[in-house]
Amino acid sequence: MIHDYSNSLFCIIGKPHHGKTRVAEAIAQALGFKQGSASDIIYEALASQYAHATGNTVADCFTMLKKMPKETIRAELVRVGDDLTRNDPGALVTALVQRGCRVIDGIRRCVEIKAARGIFGMETNVWWVMRHPEPPPIADNTEVTIDDSDFVILNQYPDVSKLRAAVVQILLG
Repeated sequence: MIHDYSNSLFCIIGKPHHGKTRVAEAIAQALGFKQGSASDIIYEALASQYAHATGNTVADCFTMLKKMPKETIRAELVRVGDDLTRNDPGALVTALVQRGCRVIDGIRRCVEIKAARGIFGMETNVWWVMRHPEPPPIADNTEVTIDDSDFVILNQYPDVSKLRAAVVQILLG
């Protein structure tokens, strides 16, 4: 029997560069859902701060920030993410769900996963993405672990179409 995902929210977590966004995109495509990233909200907030300080438009600042190597602005991104979730750990997920997103990647903290579970009465599915072979570690603020997930997907597919096929098979399984 095929699972009914009509009231589902998917949160895709894992270490940096393990393919979380690709898995999120594959789930969204397979189910016809909209996909978003917690970093989208953080970049928008940082762009707004830059726009206020420089007089440039938020759109121009957003474009400039997205072109910058993430490592050069990581501390600012972490600070803004912390500010946005300080009083409401579910703020990033809530913002994305309110935009119609049903598949979300980029959640890095355990409290955010806890806040996402059952948000708006939705069935929350948390998938951990593990790449094989594992890429070199990157310093970042991810605190979620495999133990925070409901399901683990091994990303061993260098070809995106094979990864998508594996995701579809899992969803329909």
